[in-house]
Amino acid sequence: MDMIDAKLKALRFRAGTLSVSEFFEYIWHSLGKRIYFYIRKMFPGVQYDADDLFQDVMLKIFRNLERYNPAHSLDTWIFTIARNHCIDQMKRKDSSVELRVPEEWGTEQGNPEASFLRDERMRAIDSCMGGLAPEDRELAFLRFYGNMGFRNISVIMDININTLKARMRRIKRIFQQTLREYHEE
Repeated sequence: MDMIDAKLKALRFRAGTLSVSEFFEYIWHSLGKRIYFYIRKMFPGVQYDADDLFQDVMLKIFRNLERYNPAHSLDTWIFTIARNHCIDQMKRKDSSVELRVPEEWGTEQGNPEASFLRDERMRAIDSCMGGLAPEDRELAFLRFYGNMGFRNISVIMDININTLKARMRRIKRIFQQTLREYHEE
C-alpha cells in the first residue's frame, strides 16, 4: 500500500469528499489480500474458517471507519484490528495462539533446481520460525513478510519499540545461526 495514497484517501474521507463505501473499497483492494494472508498464516490452529474471520475483521473495519484518525498509519490501525479480533476469537474458543510461517511462496516454473533450492530454503526458514516463541514468530512475520517498520509493529503488538528492536536483533541472530548450521549440513 502506498502510504501517501492511503493518507490522501483518509484525509479525503475525513473531509467528506470520499464516501465510506469508496474508502472501504480502497482498503479492501489495497489491504484485503494482506489481511487475509495474515489471518490464514498467523493463526492456522483456528477451529473456524479463516474466511469467516476475514469477513468479521473487514466488517469491524467498515463499522469503525469513522473512528480512524488519519494522523496514524492506516495499515497499522487495520492490522491491529485484525490481530485483536483473531486473538479475541481464539480466547473465546479457549485455544492458544499458534503462529507459523507460510508453507508456500509461489513456484519457479520450468526450473526444477531453483524450485528445489527455494523449497529447501523455505524448510530451513520454517524450521527456524517454528523454534521461536509465538510472539517472536509474529514479530518476525510482520517484519520480514509484512515489511512493516518497528513503529507500526510496536503499535500492533503493543510492545515498547526498544524492546521490539532488541528482540528483533536476537531473532536475527537465531536465524543466522540456524541457517548457517543448515547450510553446513
